[in-house]
Amino acid sequence: MRWDTILRKRIKRRISEEERLRREISKLRAINKIVCPKCKNEEIVKYGNRYTKYHVKQKYICKSCGYNFVLNPTRNRLPDSIREYVKHQKGSSRQLMGRILTKFGRKVSHVTISRIMKEG
Repeated sequence: MRWDTILRKRIKRRISEEERLRREISKLRAINKIVCPKCKNEEIVKYGNRYTKYHVKQKYICKSCGYNFVLNPTRNRLPDSIREYVKHQKGSSRQLMGRILTKFGRKVSHVTISRIMKEG
């Protein structure tokens, strides 16, 4: 075999492997495709971060409609166990309950405790 035919075979093998990798990457991108919740368009770009009390979330903007959104938005909501504790402690002061919850690792203001007591 001549050296040029060997070289052509190696180049073909490399090109076919690169094509295979490109197809795999495009399949993975199609699986993780982000779409606009408003207009369902796929032309999305990153648009900064949203900082919450516990998380930093990536913000996106749609190129077609200009809608800003965050994937899987979270709410800073107290667990139900703390809500039940506050509802059952009707005789205690709000500041005292706040201090007790702070000792257990949850910083809860007296205003939040008042709001929970009004709900229940």
